[in-house]
Amino acid sequence: MKTFVAICVDQLGWSHCGDLPNLTTFLDAKPRLVRASYLPTLTETAHVTLASGTSPSSHGVVGGEVIRRDGDRLVHLRMADDAYNGGRPGDGSELLHRLHEVDVQTFVIAGKDKVAFALDPRPSKVDRGSDVAFRATYERVYADDGRRILKIQDGKEEAAFWPSFSLDKRCLKHPDTDRLLLQAAHKLLQNRWDPARHAFVFVGLPHLDQVGHRHPRTSEEVEDALKLLDVEIPRFLESCREEAEDPDGLRTVVMGDHGSHEVDRVVWPQGGRIWAAVRGGQQVELPLPVEHLERSPADGSPAMIFDGGTVRFWTKPGQARAVVDFLQEKKNRWGEFLEHVVTLAELDRAIGKADADTSHHENWGDVVGFATQQASLCKLDWMRWESVDGEQHPIAPWGEHGTSCDADRSVVWWGEGDAHHTLLEDAAAFFEET
Repeated sequence: MKTFVAICVDQLGWSHCGDLPNLTTFLDAKPRLVRASYLPTLTETAHVTLASGTSPSSHGVVGGEVIRRDGDRLVHLRMADDAYNGGRPGDGSELLHRLHEVDVQTFVIAGKDKVAFALDPRPSKVDRGSDVAFRATYERVYADDGRRILKIQDGKEEAAFWPSFSLDKRCLKHPDTDRLLLQAAHKLLQNRWDPARHAFVFVGLPHLDQVGHRHPRTSEEVEDALKLLDVEIPRFLESCREEAEDPDGLRTVVMGDHGSHEVDRVVWPQGGRIWAAVRGGQQVELPLPVEHLERSPADGSPAMIFDGGTVRFWTKPGQARAVVDFLQEKKNRWGEFLEHVVTLAELDRAIGKADADTSHHENWGDVVGFATQQASLCKLDWMRWESVDGEQHPIAPWGEHGTSCDADRSVVWWGEGDAHHTLLEDAAAFFEET
């Protein structure tokens, strides 16, 4: 029986490849830069694109949350909400149906809820019936005294078509998370519930992204994360090779999802206001054209979302151009942080016609601002703070995802095949080969 193993390292970029010599040697192949990440450069967007074989203009995933118009009102949706149609791409179900037709078991071992949602095809044309799937999950349990108890849970249980699980956010920051996720994937392959069937296994490794946002590229934390990956991924793949009944029946792919680069300034929303800071400097408030903006249905603040090197605004009817003009005024200081500001209809002006054709979707909002290469447009929960003389000062993220003006948003890929942004297309073709 055949096995297809895909390992996706969150935030793995071209600049990291020189620190992965063991992996490159083991795979007997040099990494390639391929166009696997569309705009905006977010894990959700990249994973749904990989899984579905479609672009954001089709599947609509332009972030983990969106604000959408429903008649004359706005609704705020997250990927876990059934109404977020992009969270479970219908087009992807066609590929999943192909896997199902050749009797493929599918498994996800990942460290983030959003990865599981991105790869969940519901609603789809796949009739999952009452499959009982083997679930090898990694859990961290926090005891009352703060000690961490580590365990890998084995067992057969009723599960969705893509067995999945999540980790507490605190777990993602621990350096052994990726190692234990790979151990869970290995145990799943050793004990998969029906060894007479093909298997597709997706392993998402989150730790590099966690340290990459919070520490410089040359920091000990980032170097340690890369060293661990350079040991543990080849070790896992070697175990897959050793246990494969037929070496030709094993296909492996290792890839990143959206790249990364260093930044020195940050803009973030807080309390319905916009703040900005350059590394080492004081925070300043940026003006906001609130009279032209709708109100968020989540909390009544101005309707905007920061993430993935973009800021998206939802404007009152006919006010999109006024918001663009406001943000482009030099006195507003937005220009220190934004490379482009456009209406949705003008998206190709900012990112090129080819990118606009594949990324254009109403979920972008009415006005979109793209960060400069030096800036992070950051969600509040990604911000860090330091105390100086009793006052809290913001610390800009050290690393950010690729931007519209950054080549490193194209991702790294070790593996066969040329359909590099259609992971399931590669898998389906592999399983269908006689």
